[in-house]
Amino acid sequence: MRKGRLILAMFLIIFSIYGAIAQNSINTLTVDSKTYYFYEQKEWNKLIETGKESLRHGIDFYYLRYRMGIAYYELKNYRKAVGFFKKVIEETPEDKIAAEYLYYSYLFSGMYDDARLFGRELPVDLKKKLNIDYERLLINSAGAEFKYYSIDNYESSIKNGDYLNQKILKYLWYANVNITSYTKGKFTLFQGFSYLRGKNKVFDITYYESAFNENIRQFQYYISGNWNLSKGRYIKAAFHYITTKFEAENPDFSTGRGQMPGNKVKYFYSKKTNGFAGFLKFGKNISNFDLRASLTLSYLNSGTQFLPGIGVTYFPFGNTDFYLGADMLYRFTNADSSFNPGLIIKSNLGILLFKKLRIEPFMLYGQAKNLVDEDAFVVYNSINVINYWYGINLNTLIMKNRLLLYFTWQQYSLTNSYLLNSFEKKTDFNMGTFLGGVKFRF
Repeated sequence: MRKGRLILAMFLIIFSIYGAIAQNSINTLTVDSKTYYFYEQKEWNKLIETGKESLRHGIDFYYLRYRMGIAYYELKNYRKAVGFFKKVIEETPEDKIAAEYLYYSYLFSGMYDDARLFGRELPVDLKKKLNIDYERLLINSAGAEFKYYSIDNYESSIKNGDYLNQKILKYLWYANVNITSYTKGKFTLFQGFSYLRGKNKVFDITYYESAFNENIRQFQYYISGNWNLSKGRYIKAAFHYITTKFEAENPDFSTGRGQMPGNKVKYFYSKKTNGFAGFLKFGKNISNFDLRASLTLSYLNSGTQFLPGIGVTYFPFGNTDFYLGADMLYRFTNADSSFNPGLIIKSNLGILLFKKLRIEPFMLYGQAKNLVDEDAFVVYNSINVINYWYGINLNTLIMKNRLLLYFTWQQYSLTNSYLLNSFEKKTDFNMGTFLGGVKFRF
């Protein structure tokens, strides 16, 4: 009886193993047949569903990965396509068709550095076909931009005998030129040179009994380096140097023939301040998400500020046609105790309206002063407190994607602090900016 049970148990085990092997073999053949049929019929969604079911059951083979990569690519889910074509290239690095798919998957998913590094390793004939010439010149792209500020009048009303100490921004404009250079390694270098010119209307009885003008001239140099690491990781470091000169005009100063002799002092004061901002960011691409963590250290207006932050950009369809981004920052400073900054939240939304036109609404909420933004490229070192801002970017690529044109409109809510008869007062006002820029890839 015991011997019979043992024989029966061995028979059941052998039968189960044989059945599992036979079933797996049948499923592999079925998956291969089905996915090939869906590929021929261009039924991409069905191909992907069949492939996902197959992978869940541990059935994986070369052509399944190849077909799923093409299916995701045809559905414009380039982020998903990247993972499949990477596996295909690992098995057959000589496959130029798969290499072309992978290059464009990187490019169309916004993973530009990965596209550049992968394209650098491609055969010469394929580089020529894909118009890859990143390392042909020392300067690979050059750009310029100009920003104009439109400012509400927020001058305080005063009566005779009132003592007012206030600075009012009357006009401001900004210009920048920049260059980008690629190296033969995984490093990208960006440099920008900026000039800012403006004027304040100043009330300060220490220097003059009524208002006088204060000229502003600011020079800026920005440099950043981006290191593309393996497995979708990167590190970016940046440094921004700012020097600002203030010249307070004496309204009574006069020169020239036929004029009454005036005050011989042209400027009540002429002073220069220096500042800097350092920036470090670590990022990683995980499927349809770009994750990042950053830290900014700045010294502006004689105050030190730390600005740590975390952020994410989500590409729900696996491409750059639509994406959502959010960042959370917190401001630590010893420079200004006039307000409690708390948490700063930034968000943006990217939409490809037409084939070449992209719009990107954005906003920031949370009080900030001496704020450093856009990887330390943009510096807000005015005396006013930012309450929030919102705006929209528009950009388009022309001339075979070599020329980028962009425009940004931005609206700010600001608070100006001043002294009236030795009492601290605050007034809110609005400011708008209009920025236009161009970038050309050689």
